[in-house]
Amino acid sequence: MIYDIHKDKEAMEYCEQALTIREKINDEYGLSISYTNLASLYSNLNVMNKCIAFNQKSIDIKTKVKDDYEIAINLNMASEHTKLKQYDKALALNFDAEKLNKNR
Repeated sequence: MIYDIHKDKEAMEYCEQALTIREKINDEYGLSISYTNLASLYSNLNVMNKCIAFNQKSIDIKTKVKDDYEIAINLNMASEHTKLKQYDKALALNFDAEKLNKNR
């Protein structure tokens, strides 16, 4: 797989535009999607702190609207915590995701 950082930067611009629109129209669920997309892009760019911050914003919204499936997907950010050697946080997130999955 060839990695093209320019595509990620272009994608970031589009995600930020979508985020701005969703903020203007108060599309809370759409905001959570934008936050997840930005988190993924920051992960690709190896900017883990921003990745984790955007994932957390997405989880906060999805928790508010009780979307357990999507919360479990976002809890996948355990891998980002692992990259930062934050093993306790990574393990806790994995347990949370497992609990949500069992409750489905």
